[in-house]
Amino acid sequence: MKTRQTEKSQPLVSITVLAFNGETSLRDCLDAVFKQTYTHIEVLVIDNASTDRSADVVQHYFGSKVRLQRNPKNVGFAPGHNQGIAHAKGKYMLMLNQDLILEPRYIEYLVGQLEANPRIGAIMGKLISYNFTKPETQAARVIDTTGFVIEPNRRILDRGQGEIDKGQYDHRAQAEIFGVNGGAPIYRIAALEDVKTPIFSNHGISPYTKLTTEILDEDFFAYVEDVDMSWRLRLRGWICVYDYRAEGYHDRSASGGGNRKTRHDFVRFRRSLSPWRRTIGYRNQHLMFIKLNTFHSWRDRLSFISRELQLFLYILVFEQSTLRAWPAIIHLYPRMRRKRTYIMRHRKITPTALAPWFKKTPMQHYD
Repeated sequence: MKTRQTEKSQPLVSITVLAFNGETSLRDCLDAVFKQTYTHIEVLVIDNASTDRSADVVQHYFGSKVRLQRNPKNVGFAPGHNQGIAHAKGKYMLMLNQDLILEPRYIEYLVGQLEANPRIGAIMGKLISYNFTKPETQAARVIDTTGFVIEPNRRILDRGQGEIDKGQYDHRAQAEIFGVNGGAPIYRIAALEDVKTPIFSNHGISPYTKLTTEILDEDFFAYVEDVDMSWRLRLRGWICVYDYRAEGYHDRSASGGGNRKTRHDFVRFRRSLSPWRRTIGYRNQHLMFIKLNTFHSWRDRLSFISRELQLFLYILVFEQSTLRAWPAIIHLYPRMRRKRTYIMRHRKITPTALAPWFKKTPMQHYD
């Protein structure tokens, strides 16, 4: 029988749950948090101006066990979690989706890895897709994600997504990955502080809008900010790790997702997204590329250009609403270039050192 770790030996883990119209999922999500074997935690729920009873559910069922912050408007995923980071007192931070349920030892396993290796900036477990509304339809364990893969053409994928879980990603409990998915990652607070950047203005002589900084990129609002964060951590020399022993169950229907292995899969996936989701995802990927992308070889550069042209032609013919992303990309280009200058000036890792991750099946291990 497993026993709970004593709090004396545990560093504090701050947990932020960003709530937006999550009335039906928040109770299960937070119940799982308070059933963790790892008990030295603080929980902050940030309600992003939900129009349902999300905040009331949190107050009614969890009361003083959580700190509840109500935002007067939906500030988005990145700004919302930045609020959580600003209030965090822990050594580590778990950023948890409201539609995700953790197995009891999730935090215990991941904090153990973080404590054992100070090079780890971010870590995640194995996330399994699950239909919470119709569990009887769940015929098999289907992987949601085991971390991010970036191909030579800079196509970003959740590794293993849509595959039946047969242990194919369970080779070692300490598997280094390019980056962590934003569903349930645990970050080292010192690593987050290490990659923070000034908030730049978009024009004018002054480099900053005000004397402050950001950790998650608030220009993204939502989506792709987790890839962006992982990339920035790597440029500063931190590593990202996947531990298959820590598991969580993700209602992907509420968050979107799905790997695209064929053209048919790609088209079906794109059509499943709302116009807003397609537009902001396309916009944010390009903002991230402006900030962070470098090429180690001409092959990668040509591969990237080829994919970009194909995607643009597809959008031009079948998805004209996504073209609305381009005015925003152009408008924010000067700011992204300023961020790029700052990030590249302070990076510790060269494009050559990062190049091995831009492959079809990148997976490395550390000792």
